[in-house]
Amino acid sequence: MKRFHSYIIAAGMFLSVVVVSCNKEKDEVRVMTITTSATGEISISLAGTGTATIDWGDSSESDTKTILPPDGIDIAFFEFSHSYSDTQIRTITISGKKITGMICRHFPITRLDVSNNTKLITLECSFTQLPSLDISKNTALTDLVCFMNQLTSLDVSNNTKLIQLWCQANLLTSLEVSKNIALVWLDCSQNQLAADELDALFDTLHSNTITLPMPVPVTKEIHIYYNPGTDDCDQSIATKKGWTVFTKFEMPTSFNH
Repeated sequence: MKRFHSYIIAAGMFLSVVVVSCNKEKDEVRVMTITTSATGEISISLAGTGTATIDWGDSSESDTKTILPPDGIDIAFFEFSHSYSDTQIRTITISGKKITGMICRHFPITRLDVSNNTKLITLECSFTQLPSLDISKNTALTDLVCFMNQLTSLDVSNNTKLIQLWCQANLLTSLEVSKNIALVWLDCSQNQLAADELDALFDTLHSNTITLPMPVPVTKEIHIYYNPGTDDCDQSIATKKGWTVFTKFEMPTSFNH
């Protein structure tokens, strides 16, 4: 009987450890970092719920705000701004338990680390001269906007929930989206994609009919203008899968950023 009683106590202790561990993971502060040599005023916008803190990396006081979308709105961004007096290299640290969106644009970024925030849904890092971007751990990501940078490659194979991908005006020579089965918008214009690489990209496009969040099918669009292979690629590979191919610049019809 004593031995049986000991087993119950041990099992109870194990369950307690599991519960505590799960709660700890749920409440864990998630940290993202930005390495920059920006000068003058910059801004970073965050979305989510709860408290978010930005340490600007220059010994100034950290900036803390409560971010909470208004009733009836799924996501709303709150702006944090700061001014630097010189171009010294600094690391900006963004922390919070429930940050689901971040916009950091129009200032130079040499490194962006969002790997610790697996809850990130929306990320925009445009006009930053960013040389590389690792989003392999951001499996919840649905919207990625990273145009006007220096990206030579972009791996989105782990981002199976991705709906919008804006990666135009980079240095991409190839792109593969076979795992992105929810994708409805892809702008890869103004890159270095040759005709055979565009054909290879078309081959990886899904042929699914996407209806969310509207009750009618969403138009699937891919923009390829100003690539070396735009005029010589086989667009029919994409159109047979239900995609509309844009070879000339036109204002977006499905989504706006």
